[in-house]
Amino acid sequence: MTNFVVKYMEMRSIAKERFDKAIKYEDYRDMVYAMAERGKTTGDQDQTRIDFTKLNAQRMKRVEKTTLVDPDLSARLRAVGPGLKFLILSESWCGDASQNVPVMAKMGAACNCVDVRILLRDENLDIMDQFLTNGGRAIPKLLLLDDDCNVIGEWGPRPKVIQDRVVANKTTGEFTKEEMDREVQLWYAKDRGASLQLELVEMLESALINNS
Repeated sequence: MTNFVVKYMEMRSIAKERFDKAIKYEDYRDMVYAMAERGKTTGDQDQTRIDFTKLNAQRMKRVEKTTLVDPDLSARLRAVGPGLKFLILSESWCGDASQNVPVMAKMGAACNCVDVRILLRDENLDIMDQFLTNGGRAIPKLLLLDDDCNVIGEWGPRPKVIQDRVVANKTTGEFTKEEMDREVQLWYAKDRGASLQLELVEMLESALINNS
């Protein structure tokens, strides 16, 4: 069972104007890099978030350099056809976003048929609050949209295998938050985007079948 949701009882949609105003990945990436250099962050200028933004800029550069899109998955992605959109809720200080958003953008670019856009979560809480994870505003949150901006699937905030570990640890308390955060980042380094790529392709294929 992968970490996504498809087929809603009541179709939800995103206003096309909101999608059109969302920024492209390259602009988001450059914004994060610039904020890291200036000692800034998105949202509240909290020092912890500023420090994480600096760290995340380095992570994003590493992910872009080391992540390769699987050719077979890319072919499956291209087969779904044009007209689909990724709308991603993110923030510069989010560690999971730094690991996942560049992979999402690479997949969109590889198939050349998915329009990838990004909104800052805290500036768009009306959208975020429609797509909570276990009652929380967890990011990154990817919304899969059809050509009319209907939401036909959602994913986030982490690939299922590591998300399951995080959720289980909240019950067992085996690791402190800091220890669990390190475990998550080590997992990302080893996985190199492979799990996310597979889950996104499976989400697209399932969404198109269930909403056809």
